[in-house]
Amino acid sequence: MVSQHVTVLVSITLLFFLVAQFHVVVVVRKEDDGSVRWPLKSLRDSTMKVPTLSSEQLHHSVDATNDHEDHLRGDSFFPLLCYFYAGASDSVRDDVSTTRQPTASFPSSTKKSLDIDPISFVDASIAETEAEGEKREVTFLDFINAAVSGNTMNRTLLIRRFCQVHFRQRRVATIPTTTAAQTITAAQMQYTAASTTTTASSTPPSSCCLELNVSATTAKEEGGNNHTAASLSSTTTTAVVQDHNIMASENLTPQGVPYFPLIVKEAFASLTPEQRLYAHYMNWAGWSGTAVVARQLSDASLPLLQLFVKLFTRTSPSALRAAVGSEFSLDDVARFTEFVALTYSNMGNYLSFGDSKFIPALPRENFVAIVKAGVAADDLPENLEGLVSTVYNVSEGNTVLGYPPTGSTAYYSSNIVEADAVLANKYLESKDISGYNTRVFKDGASGDLRIRLASAKTPANASTAPETFEGVNIFVEYEDHSREMQLIAQYLESAKAFAENDIQKQMLDSYVKHFTFGDINDHKESQKFWVADKGPTVETNIGFIESYRDPSGVRGEWEGFVAVVDKVQSKQFDNMVNIAETFIARLPWGKDFEKDVFTRPDFTSLKILGFASSGIPAGICIPNYDDIRQNVGFKNVYLDNVVGAINFDQKLNHLTDEDWALYKTAFLPAMSVNVGVHELLGHGTGKLFTEDEDGLNFNKDTVINPITKLPVATWYKKGETWGSKFGGLANAYEECRAEAVALFLGMERDLLEIFNVATMEAQDQVVHILWLNMIRAGLVGLEFYSPDLKQWRQAHMRARFCILQKLLLVPGFINIQHDAAGKALTVSIDASRIRTEGRDAIGDLLTYLNVHKATANVADGSKFFEELTAVSDEFVAIRTTIMSLRKPRKQFVQAHTRLTADGKDVELVEFEGSVDGAIHALVERHRDIPLF
Repeated sequence: MVSQHVTVLVSITLLFFLVAQFHVVVVVRKEDDGSVRWPLKSLRDSTMKVPTLSSEQLHHSVDATNDHEDHLRGDSFFPLLCYFYAGASDSVRDDVSTTRQPTASFPSSTKKSLDIDPISFVDASIAETEAEGEKREVTFLDFINAAVSGNTMNRTLLIRRFCQVHFRQRRVATIPTTTAAQTITAAQMQYTAASTTTTASSTPPSSCCLELNVSATTAKEEGGNNHTAASLSSTTTTAVVQDHNIMASENLTPQGVPYFPLIVKEAFASLTPEQRLYAHYMNWAGWSGTAVVARQLSDASLPLLQLFVKLFTRTSPSALRAAVGSEFSLDDVARFTEFVALTYSNMGNYLSFGDSKFIPALPRENFVAIVKAGVAADDLPENLEGLVSTVYNVSEGNTVLGYPPTGSTAYYSSNIVEADAVLANKYLESKDISGYNTRVFKDGASGDLRIRLASAKTPANASTAPETFEGVNIFVEYEDHSREMQLIAQYLESAKAFAENDIQKQMLDSYVKHFTFGDINDHKESQKFWVADKGPTVETNIGFIESYRDPSGVRGEWEGFVAVVDKVQSKQFDNMVNIAETFIARLPWGKDFEKDVFTRPDFTSLKILGFASSGIPAGICIPNYDDIRQNVGFKNVYLDNVVGAINFDQKLNHLTDEDWALYKTAFLPAMSVNVGVHELLGHGTGKLFTEDEDGLNFNKDTVINPITKLPVATWYKKGETWGSKFGGLANAYEECRAEAVALFLGMERDLLEIFNVATMEAQDQVVHILWLNMIRAGLVGLEFYSPDLKQWRQAHMRARFCILQKLLLVPGFINIQHDAAGKALTVSIDASRIRTEGRDAIGDLLTYLNVHKATANVADGSKFFEELTAVSDEFVAIRTTIMSLRKPRKQFVQAHTRLTADGKDVELVEFEGSVDGAIHALVERHRDIPLF
């Protein structure tokens, strides 16, 4: 018996030694006749070449596996598959013979040559196992043999498939820590959580904010990565798997997220004390809605933020690092603080760009240990374990935002289905009530729907009685987010004393009415005054603004921004506004489909002081109310210190060296052109054909549809809006229209001169990068497409993919080079054809997009857009490469403001651009501004 145990121990030790040295091990079984038997017939019959073990090694391995066959199970060996995928060098993957091990020989002929696709091989093995009636599950061995085949492109899918086959309940897989060779670069194993395309929600009539196309330049590059390796000497790295079909590694908080401080010190100092006080109170009003954003996002978001404020009020990241002991390691603290910083940056545990869930990249018990080490027992959440379980839950329906059962959203109670949301929206539309500041809840027993409006108080004339609508009782209730709304109204009242003019005071009065009683018409009034407030020194806007994250495209996320206007750069945009009609006349859809009167908007460049929402765009065009935009006007803003928060130290993925050299010099002017044209001439153009009590706003007998060549036959009826008609598609559709306008007009030489791009050579370079950046964004946007659900998760990136697809129809214009093994991907364009075939293609795209939107033609517009954003199998394969090379999206650390001791001025509190800086900002800000 002792001998048997020794044999087993030696065998297991040898097994781990081989794994550490070779990254792969093949174990076989010995039959009674002395022959060697592969675990499955498919593996026996394949052309797979395997290493030759010495007789002694084979003896130990066979004895061990005969007596302890469970060691071949996925429970034990799934982590080693992860290790192989994460740690194996390219040379090992390419040729096993390059590995070195003194006690085992690998003949030079041992080239991996499995002649079928790994996924097909595994599925065939599963089917064969079931057919032969074998009771055991598919073993790790089957998968490791498939993993070392030449088709490395499918490795990630292979690991996921292994989970689907093996796991039937939640398990935690840990990686053995036997040697230094098993130090795994966490970026390789863990980074699949994300940065920057989406089943779009919609925002009327235009999605009004532009997101940057460029992901961070400080993370993993094609040739390697610069993340700090996570040592496993004192602990284990954990991969959490839920419900057998989701790999948690896809949701782990990435390492190496770049944090940029939003630089505003000089601009803030240039203000007068009165202007600083106005900015301060508006800033605090915006940040008072932090809990609202979290509450709209997920059930765990607000409790997490409250917990982190308590934790880091008592301690600090450096103090936690000093407290490392037996319950958690230094590495655990690093992973924990990364999760905290990313949670605050997104105001919850779903990424603002991509709408996917991220979870802590450390074992849950270590997460709990860190919390308990830093938070007093009396301050711990009542159900800490329940909160942690929710945080780590990556079962189906919990990893992306959307309607249940495939998604999750806190705009609705968890028992709401899409049909309920549609009914609620239809009811609101029938009552001419906007859904921007609402959430919807469903009573489990009765099925009654309760629509809750955000307000500090319930209006005196509000009815509490339900109304039956299409067979369902619907209640309209008030005082959602009531404490936040009350606090916001108080800060706005304080700001009023320092307003620059009477228009601002009227705007603030309307804001206060809206947040007090919840009437969206009061917010509309505030926006009329806001549009009329031309050229302020301090620019600000606040409310339930963008509807990207509501699956139905109706409900707005809380947002409040405050900024200092850059008068010098704003002059550039103002010059474009002054001759905007010149450029509008060049758009391809004709004057009948353009607004009757172009109301010149304010277009300013801003230094953001505070942007209280889940994410910060590069530019904004608001308000989003259709009637105000078309009849009153709008404003455009360019967020200068957001766009400028970039460095070019490392090459961006998927560019040629030649294009990267040009990128570094032409990107910033190209972005200025892109944002300027996108906001002013993209979102700011295009007529909606409508009908109201006064009749039609166009002549249906004379206006000809340029697509059908027939008179216009459809339009928006009374009460209908662009957002309500196109629903969840509207955001991506409108972003595509605005981005296409940026390409179409961004090449105009007289427009480029406004942006100080004077010479023809410089103009051609800027246009080259403007177009290439858009096309590259469409390609990397595949990161935000879910192949399993066939669903986009980010509106801007879906829009850019549509443009990519349209331009791919121009033969030879775009060149995509994709390594067959999935290790490299580059995209380039024939810039000489931009002004000819490229322009024609984008003009055609714009005509279809704008005409379908203008005429409320949901059927044809949706079909057109859906077809251009359908993702082929070829692009799914390209997506695999993109996912393996992607980099985390940059985050911002924003300054905080406080009154001076005498209350007569404001001091600016700045934080470093880092994980610790983001946590410091969280604590300092919410010591002052409570998270209820």
